[in-house]
Amino acid sequence: MTVSLDELKHKILELLRRDEEFRYAVAGLLGLEEILRRLGEHDRKFNEILSVLKSHGEMLKIHGERLQEHDRKFNEVITEIRELRRDFSTLSRDFSIMRRELSGLASTVGAISEGGARRALREWLREKGLKADRLKPVTVVVEGEEREINFYGEAVDMEGRKTTIYAEAKSTIRAREVFEFAKTSKEAEKTYGRGIKAIIAYRIYEDAYKAAEEEEINIIEA
Repeated sequence: MTVSLDELKHKILELLRRDEEFRYAVAGLLGLEEILRRLGEHDRKFNEILSVLKSHGEMLKIHGERLQEHDRKFNEVITEIRELRRDFSTLSRDFSIMRRELSGLASTVGAISEGGARRALREWLREKGLKADRLKPVTVVVEGEEREINFYGEAVDMEGRKTTIYAEAKSTIRAREVFEFAKTSKEAEKTYGRGIKAIIAYRIYEDAYKAAEEEEINIIEA
């Protein structure tokens, strides 16, 4: 015997109204279905979370590897910096030694040059009939700057007349060195009086002779 859908619905509704046990059974089934549906949804979301965590884990792994690589490179840089510091310390020590040696050499060369200039100056003074006793350096202030004149002293002629001497020793002179010495010696004359001015040099350019003539400075070839 075939039962129609409407008849089946009618019978089920009738059973739900009259049969309490049947009602609880149906309600239980409906509740279980909802629970299963929700569990399925939870499973889906849980799988999504696992997928995201897996992706994050892979990213963390990549970042960790990158950090390790950065640490390695950083350590290499630190090592290179330490080596450079050691090299710089060595170079600095060598430079200090070299500077002391060059300073000593410069002092030696300077002493030799000054000695030659002193002899050339005294010989020139003798030719002029003058004899100098002590020739020493003297410091004057020009435009707020201290400058030294290499040779300052007094020379006496055959008749006993005294003349002040201002002389500078240079390895090479051009016009600008002549003008600078003229400015310095003029400042010295304000304190020590007028006198003979001379520059002793080993190498003299043509413009230096012209400047010396303008400034009334004698040029002595050493």
